[in-house]
Amino acid sequence: MALKKSPQLDIQLQQKQRILDFLLDLSYRTGEPIDYLQAIAQGVSKLVSLDWSVVTLCQNGVERVMASTVDMGEGEHIYDLHGLVTNTVITTGQSLAVDDVRLRPECGQAPEGYLSYLGVPLRTSQKETIGTICSFCHEPRLFTPEEIATVEIFAERAATALDNYLLYQKQKNFNHMLEEEVAKRTAQLQAAQAQLMEVNAHLEEMVEQRTAELRRSLERLAEIGGLAAKIVHEVRNPLTTILLGLNSFKRLELPEAAQMRLELSLDEGDRLKRLLDEILNYAKQPTLQMVEIELNKFIAEMVDSIRALPSAQDRQIEFIPASSEVVVDGDRDKLKQIFVNLINNACEAIAVGNTVRWEIDDRSAPDRIYVKVHNGGTPIPPEVIPKLTEPFYSTKPSGTGLGLGIVQSIVIAHGGDLSIQSSEEMGTVVSFYLPRSDVSQ
Repeated sequence: MALKKSPQLDIQLQQKQRILDFLLDLSYRTGEPIDYLQAIAQGVSKLVSLDWSVVTLCQNGVERVMASTVDMGEGEHIYDLHGLVTNTVITTGQSLAVDDVRLRPECGQAPEGYLSYLGVPLRTSQKETIGTICSFCHEPRLFTPEEIATVEIFAERAATALDNYLLYQKQKNFNHMLEEEVAKRTAQLQAAQAQLMEVNAHLEEMVEQRTAELRRSLERLAEIGGLAAKIVHEVRNPLTTILLGLNSFKRLELPEAAQMRLELSLDEGDRLKRLLDEILNYAKQPTLQMVEIELNKFIAEMVDSIRALPSAQDRQIEFIPASSEVVVDGDRDKLKQIFVNLINNACEAIAVGNTVRWEIDDRSAPDRIYVKVHNGGTPIPPEVIPKLTEPFYSTKPSGTGLGLGIVQSIVIAHGGDLSIQSSEEMGTVVSFYLPRSDVSQ
């Protein structure tokens, strides 16, 4: 005989599904978080049946209303925390439910016309309280543990958005200062260059060389500043999601809703790990341990391990060595990194059973050795090819967009150059050259 679900259980399941639907619809990536916080405030009021909900940012003894379900008029709404129920939440860092503010004056004042109050702190992953979700009702009411837990879930998302917003503002200020410094240094360099143009040809050549080096250094600083801003937004959100999922796993007995959050956290964690590894590789200048390498032997020793890559399963990898011994100066580990990346990309671009051709060309130029990786997959549009080495540009749904940028930086550090060609007729060929160290032979 089948057991019947109780109406109360059905209501609880429906409420959990409504919460999940709201959370899945929330989307915040960068910039101003006002619309995102407004959606959170609306969601809290709707799911818990509240008369008024606000999201506040609390700093230096004052609170700033960031979102409200009730129209509060034009302009900013900033209040002294002293004497308010919000101050109790900020001070204790704990959720506060007041069934009737008239009976608990020690908790602080509520807005005029409201008799019950629910306040939940917005805590960052570093356990810092930076604001609240405050909700009010005109009449006294009892807040259930389930309702408090619901608001706490939304508070976690609001805390992440506000924390990211504060970091974003700091990064914008830093970038502005950096741009001013770059402009100042550039102006100084231009003035120095104008004076040095009056000296002899030898000094002019030396000054131009030094100026170019300094300009590249300044551009590198600006690039790192932009990259840091992207790191803030690409890392903080998945990191917080991972922490939420793991905390839920520790606290709960894994009902269906918690299992969904855990799976989401694990997926975000994997993406975060890959992104962090590649960002670190991209941001630092390659340091090479140069040795003489005979490429035919070096690649032949790698072929079996390359064929064991997950992306290479059920694909064919054909290695075509040079016609004779070829020697280059290179870093063994960095060259392996190049080959793994290029072969992995080529295998992912073709169907099961197709072939990737890996070739050493020692005949196209007397002083260079070309390494070519060819696949016959769908051709890359011409307008996309120049973007493939740009940071964070990827044609893969789960790609970070840093792989080819890292490959290019390693190739350049070896004194070579990277090239990508693609068409319907020939497929896609990614090639690079290295200066050969045995030119005299």
